[in-house]
Amino acid sequence: MRTARLRTAGFTAPIALALVFCFIAAGFVSAQTAAIPKNLPLLKSPVLITACGQSPGGVYVKVVGRQLKMDVDLEDMATAATLATRPYKTLIIITGTSLKGMGSAGVELDDEIRRCTDLVKAARTAGVKIIVAQVEGASRRVDESDEQSIRSMTPLADLLITHNQANKDGYFTKTAAEKKIPQIFIDQQLDLLKIFPQIFSN
Repeated sequence: MRTARLRTAGFTAPIALALVFCFIAAGFVSAQTAAIPKNLPLLKSPVLITACGQSPGGVYVKVVGRQLKMDVDLEDMATAATLATRPYKTLIIITGTSLKGMGSAGVELDDEIRRCTDLVKAARTAGVKIIVAQVEGASRRVDESDEQSIRSMTPLADLLITHNQANKDGYFTKTAAEKKIPQIFIDQQLDLLKIFPQIFSN
């Protein structure tokens, strides 16, 4: 498995990841409580995480999951075959792209969309629930690559987890309503520390 690269504005990867751990240790979580919809799918572990576009958002989600002692795996290049390696119950697809990440992985965006679309199809066939998450906000909704990643994956979800700053045009709200997909909004990645215990069953 390739180690996912972290890139946040103004921080190198080691510093950004260290800040995630520091914020978790300090309990730095948004005071606002996210609204949890009533029509949630049944979500269980183990959880497989991958990103459609090789963005570092999956690293944050994995760190949060491990902090909560959840059984989570991050696989940058997860495929249908990956699902067969463990009895996964939930698949989390992170949307938004990183040109640097895709370059390091030697893939193009079309490859990523095809890989993740096939992965979602295999997950649905296997009864694995699918979360599509945009957890990096406006910084991962700045260009056509981000849009392609987001718009190819979002309608396929059983649950959407969406950063508020990525929804300024209402796309996620509209898609969730049209497709009847339950949706949870977050203000920052660390809101997941409170959300995951509420939506995942033991």
